[in-house]
Amino acid sequence: MSAESVKDEPRRRMTPSGMRLGLLVFLAVGAGVAWTFPRPVFPRSLPVLVVPDVDDAARAEDERLADSVPDAPDVAELRALFLEQGRAEVGEGETAETFQARGQTLLQKARSVRSAHGTEALHALRAEAMQALAPAMAGELEQDEEEARLGSFPRMLERYGVTVGGEVRAPKRVVRALYLARWNAIHRLELTDGMAREDEQAYWGWLALHAEDAPLARREEAARRFLAAGGHAANEAVGIYALRRGRPTEASERFARAHEMTGSFRVRNHGLAAMSVGP
Repeated sequence: MSAESVKDEPRRRMTPSGMRLGLLVFLAVGAGVAWTFPRPVFPRSLPVLVVPDVDDAARAEDERLADSVPDAPDVAELRALFLEQGRAEVGEGETAETFQARGQTLLQKARSVRSAHGTEALHALRAEAMQALAPAMAGELEQDEEEARLGSFPRMLERYGVTVGGEVRAPKRVVRALYLARWNAIHRLELTDGMAREDEQAYWGWLALHAEDAPLARREEAARRFLAAGGHAANEAVGIYALRRGRPTEASERFARAHEMTGSFRVRNHGLAAMSVGP
């Protein structure tokens, strides 16, 4: 090709859309490179909860336990008390004395069942209750049974942001864990009694990371429980709470641990921000 033909060939010009695309790519690369440089960046929000879904193994274990409920009068009485509690929560109201009396009866009956049939019997009753959770939440049960099974549970889900307008916005594992905790609380057991590790992560993780209406001190304690349960991004969450509550040294240590585990530049920069506050 001669010099004249090269000179005469029309130049290719970038279209406006091409220029915009090039600018966006440049800005994105620039932002990514800038983020890798160490600099103090204060966290604006807590991490998002990541928990395993409710898998076939968990469902199979529920079914196995539910099939092993002892056929005994004291077990049937305890089951009936649980359903009575649910109805009372959505009823016209009851006196404090009635509520306390039922609670005391539940406590005594649960202890009696444990003594007579073992802890496995309580876990079996709880698994039986779990079997009815999905159909109750889906409105597939008769109204009386649905109210007995759920009680005030739907209101609690709305309060803590698990549902919005009745629509579930949280992972299914969170709904499961909260219902397990409800069953435990009604029977005067520890809230996370008998929970699988994944359920504990879901329970404490949602409270720590997403339950914005809960008291700050309670959410920080939940973050520590979330960490103890091996929750994803738990060190970062504990660090954020420590920073918010005026403990920058602890915060920087937690962010350093999170960076060590994940290599995240973001939490590294949060650690630098915590160090800049001073002791």
